Amino acid sequence: MCAAYVATSYRCHRRGRDAVLRIGALPPPLPWGARRQATFLTACNPLGRLNSPAANRRLSRRLSASLAGGPWLALAGEGRALAGDWPAEASLLLFGCTRRTAAGLGRRWRQNAVLWLARGRKVDLLALR
Repeated sequence: MCAAYVATSYRCHRRGRDAVLRIGALPPPLPWGARRQATFLTACNPLGRLNSPAANRRLSRRLSASLAGGPWLALAGEGRALAGDWPAEASLLLFGCTRRTAAGLGRRWRQNAVLWLARGRKVDLLALR
């Protein structure tokens, strides 16, 4: 499982530019503001089982709706396998998420793993299963 996550590019979109996150690397400059932690999360393909594009769009809309009005700053993004052997997954970069909250959100959306970031630290993969 871990190799597939490492071989993925995690992009978030801000003001027409992409910031690329890589596991084990320091994140690029991001709009942290007063927030010191973040998670990169998707609702697509729960438990690593490939869904139809329509089902993934529905899950992504539900994820976004569930976070509306919450305490996080969210940037749209996507996870894309570098080898092109898995479809891109719509994702969100949520600023203000503790490690514990990130893991809880990942489990709620039935993900095998999420990324967790802390300002000034390397991007970490949180395996959830």
